[in-house]
Amino acid sequence: MPAVFINYRTGDGEDVAVTLDTYLSNRFGTNLIYRASKSIEPGQRYPIHLITNVRRSSVLLAVIGSRWLTARAENGRSPLFDPEDWVRTEILEAFAHKVTVIPVLVGRTTRLNPADLPDELVDLVEHQTVKYESTSADVDLATIAERLMRQIPELADRTAVDDSPGHQATGQRGGITNFGDNSGTIMNEPTGVFHTGSGSMYNALPPDFDLFRRRT
Repeated sequence: MPAVFINYRTGDGEDVAVTLDTYLSNRFGTNLIYRASKSIEPGQRYPIHLITNVRRSSVLLAVIGSRWLTARAENGRSPLFDPEDWVRTEILEAFAHKVTVIPVLVGRTTRLNPADLPDELVDLVEHQTVKYESTSADVDLATIAERLMRQIPELADRTAVDDSPGHQATGQRGGITNFGDNSGTIMNEPTGVFHTGSGSMYNALPPDFDLFRRRT
């Protein structure tokens, strides 16, 4: 079941939606982050899938860029006024089922103006926003993730590394732990854990090292 539903408009914010999905999935796990083109399998009935997962989510991130109001518009009218518009439908479903909606404003000039919105979506203007800019992407993505963790208790940061004294660093990214005594330093690398200093060495080589050496 997803914790975060990423809502976006094709032709406006799909690239940012992918960036958000990739970053948040790496930190929290891909199953907790819902993005339609990733999460809906071929052959599944997408209307039911979308509505069900909006309702099950804790937070909906509404990605809003400079063309959010006008992309794919017909006759000069914003698609948000179309009852069949999926961006509109997903946000209204979130409102109806008490899912927290966070507008993600893309770019420095993006703003929400109630005069531009249908009456059903005017409430969106009163929701606290977060920002995303390509020039500060690392900081903005980290800020969004931290705020999500405060609002969704089940989100756990899978990339966090405990580098406190006496704790061996673990995780996919590896790390370095200085023990602060004469036992040396542990370096956690993809090929194994290396110990430096005067103490004993543990797991310095992969178990199949001898077999590998014989093959080369």
